[in-house]
Amino acid sequence: MKVRVYIAFFLLFFSFGLYGQNADNQLHVAQKGVLDLRFADLDTFPPISLDGEWEFYWNKLLSPEDFYPQIYVADAYAEVPNYWSKISINGKRVSDTGYATYRLIILTNSPGKVLRLYFPPVNCAMRVWWNGEMIGSSGNPEPKNLGYEPSIKTIVADVETRYRNELIVQVANYSHREGGFFYAPRLGSKNSLFRFLNLSLIINALLFGAALIMVLYNFFIFFMHNKNYAVLSFLIFAFLAGIRVMVVDSNFISAILPSISYTWKFRIEYFTFFFIPPSFMFYLYQVTKRDKVAKYATYFLLGVAIAFALSLFFPPTVFTQTMPYYQPVYLIGMLIALYLIYKHLRLGTSGMNILAITFLIMFVMGINDILLYLRIIKTISLMPFVLFVLLLGQSIVLAKIFSDVFHQNVALKQELEYQNVHLEDLVKKRTKELEVKSRKLERQNKQLEEQRQELELKDYIITSSLKYASDIQSAIMPIFSRVGEYFDYFLFFMPRDIVSGDGFWFSDKDSKYLFIVLFDATGHGVPAAFITIIATYLLNTLIDEKKMREPNKILEALDVKMKKFLEKQGTEGLDAIVVRIEKNDEEPQLKFSGARLDLYYFNSRTKLVTRHRGTKRSLGYSKVTHNKEVFNNIILTFHKHDVFYLLTDGYLEQVDKDKHRFGTQKFIELLQKIGSEPMDKQEQILKETLIDYMGDEKQRDDISVVGIKNSPRG
Repeated sequence: MKVRVYIAFFLLFFSFGLYGQNADNQLHVAQKGVLDLRFADLDTFPPISLDGEWEFYWNKLLSPEDFYPQIYVADAYAEVPNYWSKISINGKRVSDTGYATYRLIILTNSPGKVLRLYFPPVNCAMRVWWNGEMIGSSGNPEPKNLGYEPSIKTIVADVETRYRNELIVQVANYSHREGGFFYAPRLGSKNSLFRFLNLSLIINALLFGAALIMVLYNFFIFFMHNKNYAVLSFLIFAFLAGIRVMVVDSNFISAILPSISYTWKFRIEYFTFFFIPPSFMFYLYQVTKRDKVAKYATYFLLGVAIAFALSLFFPPTVFTQTMPYYQPVYLIGMLIALYLIYKHLRLGTSGMNILAITFLIMFVMGINDILLYLRIIKTISLMPFVLFVLLLGQSIVLAKIFSDVFHQNVALKQELEYQNVHLEDLVKKRTKELEVKSRKLERQNKQLEEQRQELELKDYIITSSLKYASDIQSAIMPIFSRVGEYFDYFLFFMPRDIVSGDGFWFSDKDSKYLFIVLFDATGHGVPAAFITIIATYLLNTLIDEKKMREPNKILEALDVKMKKFLEKQGTEGLDAIVVRIEKNDEEPQLKFSGARLDLYYFNSRTKLVTRHRGTKRSLGYSKVTHNKEVFNNIILTFHKHDVFYLLTDGYLEQVDKDKHRFGTQKFIELLQKIGSEPMDKQEQILKETLIDYMGDEKQRDDISVVGIKNSPRG
C-alpha cells in the first residue's frame, strides 16, 4: 500500500476532529441565564446548541410555578455543557451527587413557531418544562430516598415559541460520578433535528457494521489459516471496539437494544473501556513476532483491567469513579505501543508502517477525547472514528501478510511454469528488455510520488509545529485572566498568524502592587513570538525576582537586557508599557511608563478619554541609533468605575478598502462612546467595529487591546 494512502487516512480522520471542534461553534451563547436568539436562524443545520450560562439552583427541585410570584435568585450560573461539580457556591464546590434546577430564558422573534427540542441523556435523571408545560422526563429526578431513578433516555419534544421562553430542567444524580450536562440540549426545526439525530445514528451504525464485518472476516480467517493468533488477537480487539461503538451512543444502543437497563449500559461501556488496551497489546505481541516487552505489557495491562473490572460488580456510583484513574493506564499502554512500533519500524517488521500511521491517528484523536472529557475543548468524541481507523489499518496489515504469502506462491508457480516451457531466446530477450523499462518507469513514478508526499508531509509538520509553538508561547506567559480577581476587564486578542508577536504579562506576587505589562515585538509570526518569550523571561527576572518596582526603571533595565539578548540580530526589539497599581485601595494610585505605547484613560464622570503618551523610544535594537529620551513615570488616581486601556499598534494601523488607517482619533471617539458599557460588551463592540472597518482587507499586524475597570468583575 502506497504511503499516500496512509497520509490520506490520517488527513481524512483528522478532519473529523476539526469538524467536531467547529461543529458547535456558534454566535449565540447564553449569558447570565439568557439566550438571545432573536437574530438567529432557527431552521439552521445543525440545530442550535443551547450553550452558555444557565441559572443554577442547588438542592432545589423547582417547577415553573415556583418562580411566580416568588422570585428565586440563582445560586450560581452553570456553564452548559459541563458537570455541576465545577460550580462553586460561596467558595465551596458543589457535590458530585445531589439534585438541582437549571433555568434558561430564550428570546425569539418568531412567536407561534413550532420547533423541536432535544435533550441528550444526562447519565442520571431529569425532568423538563417549556413555558410552564412539562414536555418530558428521563428517569425520576427526586432526592435519593424519595424515588430517584436514573435513565439513559433522550427527550425529544415539539415546542411552540413565544417572544420570551422559559426552559426549566430538574436534574438529580445519585448513580454516576458526575452530575449535570455533558452535552448541551439543542433547539431547531423538526427537519433540522431529524437530520441531526439520524446522522449520528447512521455514522454509528456504519462504524458498528464495519467492526462487525471485520470480526466475522477475521473469525473465518482464523479457522481457515491454521489458527493464526495474530488474527485471533485482532478479532478480540475488533469485537470489543464494535461493542464500545454501540454502547457509547445512548441513541444508538436504545435503537438496537431498547430494553437495556441503565446499569448494564454503563457496565458494558466500562468493560470495553478496561479491556481494549490489553487486547490491542496482545495484538502487538503477535505482529511483533512475540516481542518480550509486548508480552509483559500484555500481562500488566490485562492484570490492571481485571482489577478495575471487579468494580463492575458494584453500582454505577462506584465503578464510574474509576474513569480518571484508568486513563493513566491508557497513557502507559500508548507509550509502550509507541516504543514497540518505533523499534519494529527500525527492524523492518512487516506491517509496521501501516500500524505506525493508524496508531498516530489514534494518538491524536485520543488526545482530543481526553481534552473533551476534561472540558478543555468543545468537540465531539472521536473514539468511534479512532477505533474504526485502527480496525481498518490492522485489517490492511493482516491482508498484506496474507497477500505477501499469496504473491510468493504465485511467483513460485510462475517460475516453475517458466522453467517448464522452452521459450525462444528472442522472446526471453525482449521480455527482459520490457521488464527493465517497466522497472525504470516504476522507479521514476515512485520518486515523483515520494517527492510529492514529502512536500505534503513537510507542510503538515510545519503547520502542526506552529500550532504547538503557539501553545508553548501561551503556557510561558502568566495567566492574564488573574486580573479578574482584582478588577473587571476584557482582553481583545486577534493574532495575525498562528503565533503572535504581542504579549501580555501579569504579576500579583508583591504585597503592595499589581503589575500589568503589554508588549509588541518587531514584526509578527515566529520571529516576533521568540522575542515575546525572551521579554516574558526578563520580566519574571526583573519584577518577581529582583523586586524592581518603578515602571520607568523596569523599562530601562528591560532595554539593557534586550540589547544583550539580541546583540547579534541588532535590528530586533519591542515596544512595551508597564503599569503598576496599588493593592487594597478603592481608588488606588496608578503609575505607568511606556516605550512607544500609550495609555488611554476613560473618566466615568466626564465621559471623556485622555491619551497619556509613552516615551518615543523602543527597547532593544542594539545596532540602530535611537534618541536618548528618558523613560518617565506618569501617576494617576484610578477612581471608581474609571477604565484605562492599553493597546499595541495593530488596531490603529489596520486599513480599510481605501487603505486609510483606523487611527488614534477614531479610537478615542469609539472609547468615549463605549466606556460606560459592560466590559464584555466593550470587547464585542471593539471587535465588530474593527471587522466592519477592515471589510475584505487582510489583517496587517497582531491586534491586542486590554481594558481594565476599577470595579469588581461580574
